[in-house]
Amino acid sequence: MQLKPQPSPTWPRLQWVLLAVLFLAALGERLATAQWPAIIAERQFRSAIIARADYFDENRDIADWRREMARVSKQRQNILEPPILENIVALLYRLAGGVNLEIVRLLSTFFWLMGGMFLYLIAVRISSPPAALFAVAYFLFLPMGVALSMSFLPEPLMVMMFLGGIYTILRYFEKPARSRLIAAGIITGLAVLIKPFCLFGLLGAFVALALRETWHWKRLLRADMIVFLMVSSLIWMPFYGYAIFIAQFLSGNFRISVLPSFYFKLHYWGGWFYQAVDAVGYAPLILALLGLPLLRNHLAKALILGLMAGYVLFGLVYTYPIGIAGYYHLQLVIIVALALAPLGETFMNLFWQGSRQWQRRVPILAAVLLIVFNQSDIRNHLNSYRQYESPEIAREIGEAVRHSGKVVYLAPYYGKPLEYYSEISGTYWPEQTVNWDWVNEKTSGIIAPEESNWFRRIHKWLTRDIETRQLSIAERFAALSFVPEYFIVTDFRRFNRHHQDTKAYLAEHATLLKQTQHYLIYDLRMSSVGEE
Repeated sequence: MQLKPQPSPTWPRLQWVLLAVLFLAALGERLATAQWPAIIAERQFRSAIIARADYFDENRDIADWRREMARVSKQRQNILEPPILENIVALLYRLAGGVNLEIVRLLSTFFWLMGGMFLYLIAVRISSPPAALFAVAYFLFLPMGVALSMSFLPEPLMVMMFLGGIYTILRYFEKPARSRLIAAGIITGLAVLIKPFCLFGLLGAFVALALRETWHWKRLLRADMIVFLMVSSLIWMPFYGYAIFIAQFLSGNFRISVLPSFYFKLHYWGGWFYQAVDAVGYAPLILALLGLPLLRNHLAKALILGLMAGYVLFGLVYTYPIGIAGYYHLQLVIIVALALAPLGETFMNLFWQGSRQWQRRVPILAAVLLIVFNQSDIRNHLNSYRQYESPEIAREIGEAVRHSGKVVYLAPYYGKPLEYYSEISGTYWPEQTVNWDWVNEKTSGIIAPEESNWFRRIHKWLTRDIETRQLSIAERFAALSFVPEYFIVTDFRRFNRHHQDTKAYLAEHATLLKQTQHYLIYDLRMSSVGEE
């Protein structure tokens, strides 16, 4: 018996009206949150520092000292991925005639909403237009998603391209054509270039769809698979291959992220589970699992199973980051959103049997309830992050230290917001540091090349770990790449709780230049820093 009735003639118009209302509500949600979100603030302000330096470099009207300070600050930022978003923002700054972080907020919101449109186009292909609204409503009003979509991070752009890649891959397998295959390869390559983490999900989706009829390894050698891999690899492989294996400025980041020894540590599995659930929510995750058996066509099953396999493989490869932050689970967010669609379709079909009016009411009621119930979670999510110095206080600090480029600071979020707003440059002062000499010694190269025996080389690489140790005051100063002029403290809680040795050292060797309820500034220019 066919449960799903034919949609009424009014539904095609109604679905676009409801979709438009959802997107307008999502836009309003983000515009109504006046506070610049503090989510992953050190990463946000790292990108802000880079974009501002690029803008200053092309603007001759900027004071020389500001341009020089921005350049020095940019040079001290670690390279994590190609600065695509930062370059786009710098261009928008030039068009707008000045630096304005609200531009970034609107740009990231645009990327996230475009991702929502791609999600809808995917969901209608594996369920129905009304049920696809469930997936879109979840995606647009997920608390973590709301915060991420207003941040200066590459994740919103990555999510848009990731969903665009899924959409183009799905369209190719619906109706294979050379142009669609090339498009899928190009979009996938661009998504991976933005953030390499999404490689696993996109590759998993393509492989699963290619093998959906006959699960045999020989089908991996089919021509379209080879073309897809070649086209996508030509886009992202030059940068990451050069960065990891030749120039090696990303090799350390790669070695620390990929730690197979974590498989035998409980905190790895516990952290993975906790961060995943925190990102997607308990109830949506359970409902998504219930929705998986309701997938009826092979294309939909293969797509979601392929995405799930890619997500699991990502967690097994990038063992270190998977358990430390929710935004590493964005692939799971998309999987949950897509899996909610068939569950929503079944739910609506049950109501449609009693009254055709539910065809219109159920999606509306479900979306309204989801938005209303998520408001508290969204506010709590945005307010859960520690506050950093206000721009006014930071600028006051910058003037007090004469915008020095040789500053050590103890401030929230590794001092990135302070460095940005005060227009200074320097480095963070940790109470504990990674033993980088040990890391370089044990993990130099990809597979411990100092060993002559291949078995021992591979064994050492697989069992490597990260060690941290407490450094003395002298060792910390010696590790700096410059002789510091000032020591700034704005994180009093950490300073009083974890830095008694630093406090005693500064009291003896430095001059207290300025003290307020918001910050301390020590002058190190007349001291012999690094001496016990």
